Amino acid sequence: MTVAPAPTAMAEIESLKRDISASEKRAPKSAGSNKSSISLNLLNASQRTIIINNIAIDIVTHVSAFICRAL
Repeated sequence: MTVAPAPTAMAEIESLKRDISASEKRAPKSAGSNKSSISLNLLNASQRTIIINNIAIDIVTHVSAFICRAL
């Protein structure tokens, strides 16, 4: 049985990706900037908390599913 992430979590992640893209476009470009590397520092505290919580929920969900299959 495969456990998929919650649709609301996926929608939130997509929204954050759009926010990051928009902030990268507004940010001044430096000679050594690498656009492909996205850091959590670009996000505000509540966005970081949401991402970390969603990752934790996914981990707990997958571990729970693994334990249930083992039983």
